[in-house]
This record gives sequence, structure tokens and C-alpha cells, in this order.
Amino acid sequence: MIEVSKAKGSYIYDHKNKRYLDFVAGVSACSVGHCNKEVINAIKDQSEMYMHVMVYGEFVTKPSLELAKLLAKNLPNSLNCTYFTNSGTEALEGSMKLARRFTGRKKIIAAKNAYHGSTMGALTLMGLEERKKPFAPLIPEVDFINYNSFEDINKIDSQTSCVVLETIQGSAGFILPKDGYLGAVKKKCEDVGGRTKIVEKDGYKFDNGPTFFHYPEIAEEIFRALGRDAHEELKLIRLDPNYRLVFGAGGSLDATTDLEDMVEQIRVLCGDRNANGFRKYVTDNRRKLKFSKNCLNSPWKGPFDLFSRRAFRVSKVLRPWRSVATDLAHIFPDERMQLAMSFQTKYLGMSPFKAPSLFTILAYLEYEYGVFHAEGGLGRITQRMADIAREMGVEIRLNEEVKEFLFEGKTVVGVKTEKGTYHAEKYVMNADFATGMKDLIPDRLRKRWSNKKLDQKSYSCSTFMLYLG
Repeated sequence: MIEVSKAKGSYIYDHKNKRYLDFVAGVSACSVGHCNKEVINAIKDQSEMYMHVMVYGEFVTKPSLELAKLLAKNLPNSLNCTYFTNSGTEALEGSMKLARRFTGRKKIIAAKNAYHGSTMGALTLMGLEERKKPFAPLIPEVDFINYNSFEDINKIDSQTSCVVLETIQGSAGFILPKDGYLGAVKKKCEDVGGRTKIVEKDGYKFDNGPTFFHYPEIAEEIFRALGRDAHEELKLIRLDPNYRLVFGAGGSLDATTDLEDMVEQIRVLCGDRNANGFRKYVTDNRRKLKFSKNCLNSPWKGPFDLFSRRAFRVSKVLRPWRSVATDLAHIFPDERMQLAMSFQTKYLGMSPFKAPSLFTILAYLEYEYGVFHAEGGLGRITQRMADIAREMGVEIRLNEEVKEFLFEGKTVVGVKTEKGTYHAEKYVMNADFATGMKDLIPDRLRKRWSNKKLDQKSYSCSTFMLYLG
């Protein structure tokens, strides 16, 4: 043991004036060095005015108020409330109580080999059993996971009130988190949105899901039924132009909903035939959209419906025997225009040479109805819809994994989760098709989409987009 007689900067001294380099820094309490002049002067100045004057917030003190303001200014908006404590272990105890009180749940997740302090709550979360044993029994309903184990993250479930982890494990030997590990834990704990959630980092926000919002008609219809305006509620911002296309073969286009402007841009880029082709393209896809909506909104009760007069009228417009690339080649002689109107099939993970010609409407929807961004990111759309749903009395249950559907014959009659069984008039499965089928619907009920047939299918790719500028 070293008896410390004094300390200065990064060094501590024993009673013989032997100097030691201090790597601990008072467990970070002296992170700016021992006997720092600014710190000492601040302590002196404060002690001459007043020292400890409150226990439960009876008074407001200027230093704590200024520090709280500084923290709120530099932290994410969601962390705008600060409660000061005198130690890390006291902060942890308060956090545990707050989590249980707020969520109504009891279970707490901590990491093996962790250290958070020595009070009863913090000791319970310590991942070192030999140190805890003399003080048993401790707080119940605490479970432990292996730090950096992505598989163990699945222990976080609907019964979990909070997850307590060190960003760098100290007592375990200064273990750094693996890339993506803390983000994966956070994602498991968060609110609505699934893969449309927003990722926040260093003051920036990134959409984790869709890149932009277009064809708002469906959203407008839903919000009108609720007596609300979709554009106002979701804070949709129309882009103009939608985007700029720069071609490797030369030239560019500013994609816009001003159709006459588009015609003139195309005329300058690649001549009259392609400009006139764009007019034909718009007219043709207006018909496609009309017929495809009517087709999809009408019941097809059996194979004989495919030979009906209705099916014949639809096929003449939708031309199912053609691909997107083939259809566009009949309209645009210039390959640049074919590319401009076909790259949108990547939204579906499909090649324009294989995608059915129906999907030429994807580009058309952008030119006819525009492209929108949502203020705060597209992840805000699901958050706002959840807020409205809750205002209307809807109960949203999160982190409650659906284990299986319950069936009577081939009809879904219930949903089973870790927490219980639920029954409803309607059931909607929004998981990936193959995953949902395999995990939730028994193979014996899926002759057309059996596990064997699903395993033989190839999966379409997704897209990563990065905007710079």
C-alpha cells in the first residue's frame, strides 16, 4: 500500500517523496490532473459563498444550473433532464429505481465481470460472484449476459426494465466493445420503428431504413380518415428537383414534377423522339397505375378469373410478358433515358431486365407525385404515427417477441408471446415474408410456401445510399 502525501498533475507522491505516475486518476475524478489550479480556485470561490445547501432540491444553485444547461446543450435532445448525485453508484441506484418505476417491469440485465459500485443495488449488478456471495441475498430478478456477445442480447425481452453496461469494462481488464455491439443493445431496447429507426451519432441523424417518401396518397387517405393532415403531422418536405441524374455517357437531368420542364430537358439532352417518348411514358403509366390499382383492389377468386374480360383489359395495359427494360426500350431510343426510368427497380431489389413491366410506374410516381423527406428523418414517421395511435387509446407493446400464431384449421385465432396469448379480430404480419412464414406459421399449413420451397428461393438485395454535400 502507498501512503499518499501529495499529488500534482499526473503524479502522486508517498511520504518519502517518491513519485508515481497515476494511471487511475482517482477513478477519473481527477481527470484534469491533481491540484489543477482552475479546479482549486473554483472550489475556493464556491466555498466562500456557500457549500452544501440542499438534499432533495429545496434550492437551486447557480453552478449546478449552469452545468445542467451545458450538458443539455451538448447531449442529444432526449437527454435534456439532469439529476446530480455524489457518486456513480448513487447514480446507478437512482437509475435502477427510475427504470422499474417507469416501465413497471422488474428484470434488470447486467454484464458478467462488470463493476458498478458497492451499495446493494450496484453490488447486485456486479458480475463477480465471489465478491457478492458474503452479502447475499441481494436484489432479485437480475440476469447476466456476456459482454460483447451479440447472441446474449436476445435475453433482453419484454420483462426487462433496463440494461446496465459499461461502455468500457474496467475491472474485467479494460475490455472495449466490439464494433456495433453497443448499437445492437440500444436497438434491442428502443421504441417503435424496427428497421426504420433513426441512428444518432455525434449530433447527426441517419435513417436506418427507407431513403425518401413518395406517393403520399395512401398516407393522406389514412390521416384524412383520422381528421388529420398527413403533410402537417409527418412534416413532409417536397424536394424540387427530386434528384439530379448525371450520366456516365454525358449530360444530366434534374428530375422534377414539372413535366413540361422535364420534356424540355430531355429534348436538350437527347432529342425530340425521347422528349415525345416521355409524354407517352407519362400517359401510359397513368393508365397503368389506374388499372393496377383497380386490379389489386378487386378480388381474384380463382384461376378462371385470369381468363375473364377484366383480366384481358388489364393485361393489355400492364403487359406482363415484358420486362421494365423491354417496355422502356419501346419508348426511349436513348439508353440514358432507359436508365433514368429503370434504376428505381433497385428499390425492390430487382433488375430492370427481370422486373415485370408494371414497375415502370415506380419512376412515374416520382414525376407525378414528387419525392418527400420527413423533417427529422423518415424514422420520425413511425414515431409520430405511434404517438397518434397512443393518443387514440392504442396500446403498443414493444420488446415482446411473437413466438407463434395460434390456428384453428388454417385460420389464425391468436398470437403467443413470451408474456402471454392475445386474440384479435384481425392479424397483420409485417416481418420479412420468409422469416415470418418459417418462424410463425407451421410448415404443414404452407404447401405453396413450405420451408423446402423457401430455401430454394433467391433473396433480393437491399440498397445503401449515402448523401454527401
